[in-house]
Amino acid sequence: MSTDASFEPNFGLSYVEAYVPDENAFSYNKCKRPRRDALWTLAYVSLAAITLAGSIPVFLRTDRDTGLYSNRFFNNSTSCDVQRYQQVAWMYNDAEYDPTFMRRFKAEATVWLPATAGLAALGSAAYLLLFSRFPRTLLGALSLGSLVAGLGLSALSFAAGALPAGVVLVACTAGAAGLFLWTGRWVRPLAELMTLAALSLQRNPRLVLAALGIKLVGLLVLAYGFAAFFSAVNYGYVSQNWDAVQRFAVGDENGFCINAQRERIPCCAFMTHAWAYAYAAAAAVFLLWSAALVLQLRTFAAADTLAQSYFAAATPAYSTFTIIGPQTPAGAGGGGGGGAVAASGSVRRALRHCLAASFGSLALAAAALASLRAVRCTSGALMRLRGVGRLLRPLALLTASFSRFVPIAAAITGRPFLPAARAVSELLHRNHLPCYGLWWVPSGVLQAAAALLALAWSGLVFLLTFSSNKQYEPVVLPVSFATAGASFLLMLYGLLFTVGLQLDAVHTLYICYAADVDQQQVTRPDVHAVIRQVPSQALQYHRNALVYGTSSMPQPGAAATAAAAGATPTATPDAVAGGMEQLPAFAGIDGAEAPSPLPGFPGSPPSRLKRRAL
Repeated sequence: MSTDASFEPNFGLSYVEAYVPDENAFSYNKCKRPRRDALWTLAYVSLAAITLAGSIPVFLRTDRDTGLYSNRFFNNSTSCDVQRYQQVAWMYNDAEYDPTFMRRFKAEATVWLPATAGLAALGSAAYLLLFSRFPRTLLGALSLGSLVAGLGLSALSFAAGALPAGVVLVACTAGAAGLFLWTGRWVRPLAELMTLAALSLQRNPRLVLAALGIKLVGLLVLAYGFAAFFSAVNYGYVSQNWDAVQRFAVGDENGFCINAQRERIPCCAFMTHAWAYAYAAAAAVFLLWSAALVLQLRTFAAADTLAQSYFAAATPAYSTFTIIGPQTPAGAGGGGGGGAVAASGSVRRALRHCLAASFGSLALAAAALASLRAVRCTSGALMRLRGVGRLLRPLALLTASFSRFVPIAAAITGRPFLPAARAVSELLHRNHLPCYGLWWVPSGVLQAAAALLALAWSGLVFLLTFSSNKQYEPVVLPVSFATAGASFLLMLYGLLFTVGLQLDAVHTLYICYAADVDQQQVTRPDVHAVIRQVPSQALQYHRNALVYGTSSMPQPGAAATAAAAGATPTATPDAVAGGMEQLPAFAGIDGAEAPSPLPGFPGSPPSRLKRRAL
């Protein structure tokens, strides 16, 4: 393609360079998208239908004698018939004062699980709304608040005599404090990265509402799946304990039993129906698959919306291939040029894509992506061992393309799961960029704070449950630990969903930055400036590759040619990164300042010694 200023196309205007988009370029797909990975959509819908159909008899045909069961009945009944036990030994049938573990756990879970879900939903809404306005303040408050909550609950646990809970809280609080102190040296780039994510969410306020809606619907689906699983496990009958080899009757409906090891065991046991076990397994798979799918839906919706906002301009102002003519106004031609505010994306289009066109891809990602990433990390770590590397190399190569960026690539390009994984992996490899994560610090800090807050909440639940069940000495500890564990998992899931939206914004902007690098353009200078400041070794390699001429970024000759043609000169990425001109600031939220330029893009070629070393 000619870059001569005298080149004049047939349509009458003088142009420096014509922008010819590549059909295979990694850019946002605005066309109507066909359905992808339809078989996985069918698989998930079939499993959901099985769960729904099986829950009807499980919910309707509940055990009518559940309220009569007691520990004394299971331990001492000679007939294992609770109705007969009620008639003959009514004086021993103290279900209210001698309840079983399942009875007390159901009572406590009915109180604490809805309270946990409601607190997680309200906290997420308040956090996301405040984060879009005060990202730096809220980031510090989240870290400090998690430490204060951990220390306060640990002190309360020690005061109440719950030593195990206090020790766990102290250890986790100390670990989180060490992580926060160690990452304090990177507080400036971390704050700028989070400010950039907050700006993206502020420009797309409906995305936050859509994410909260996805979370609410997801919690309802998970609650239904958990109720179906719990009811299926408890759908059965009481029979004699077949582990008992000897039974001794002290009186009518009063005795004891021993096993082969001469140990005293309960004479009766609750037996779940065989088909209920099979249904409980299907409900558990549906529960786990739905939990992962809700997270993938959030990531896809965020990536689709933010990519629309990022690629809103068809011809970025800082591109080497920007169309420049006599009638082109200065600064026009780009959505991010000159620090202009980017347009907001269509959340409705994003939801239509994730719930219709790419639902099968997201179902496949929810089912397999976490496992594939775990296999890749494990095989990569074991390959360093002598004698194991050759055996695991094919497995590592097979799973090398599966990263957290696969649903983001599917949202941007509209491709199926496997082609999207291959496309984003090739994009990042081709441009010498980190292929599995931009930077570990944002996810590490946010997830550690979320885990500590969830642990502190579960510690509070443990203390309150323990104090309200002290009179039920045989089951007080199991019930308290089970209720606290369920509350911890539910609160952790809600908090990770919330902080995951921030990380989705960061990762989407990173993939858009990679697409800019690949297509030789700078659509959003503020995004490029912040990402180039991330202190990552892989990004440092990328910057060195830019210095030594292996990059696909624009060269400084484009701006000179444009100036010779009479157009208004604009700062090229080389000039910006070299310190010749400051990039536009993205201030306006929580006192955010313009990022300082980085060295590392000199216009002169490397020395002979460096070229020889390369």
